[in-house]
Amino acid sequence: EIISAFNLDSAMAIGVFDIYTKKDNTLRIAGWAINNDKTFPAEKIHVFYKEHFIGSGEVHIKRPGVTKISKNGNSLLESGFDFSILNFPNDIDECKLDFFVEINSKSLQKMVNNKCKLLSGTN
Repeated sequence: EIISAFNLDSAMAIGVFDIYTKKDNTLRIAGWAINNDKTFPAEKIHVFYKEHFIGSGEVHIKRPGVTKISKNGNSLLESGFDFSILNFPNDIDECKLDFFVEINSKSLQKMVNNKCKLLSGTN
């Protein structure tokens, strides 16, 4: 199991989903993610539904705007991601997914899905 292979950090990752769409059994997710103390970009985004692994994507896209909040200069430059999960089941509500940000290949921090919070009107 992927989660048990990491230290689960109680701190929440910082990030934003810019694109979050489901079409023709494909879920596309794009945005940026960094660790809670603003020192490292995420390495991967892992997606789960009811504790079952659904998919993951690498974080490697340059996001110059994110460096403005960095505590280490340009260390957050490659904090962007854009990936798709193919064969995404139609019966899964994409707003019920959990996202975990992998940091330094050893710890995970949960990331809030800002798109679904806005769509559902909840906090």
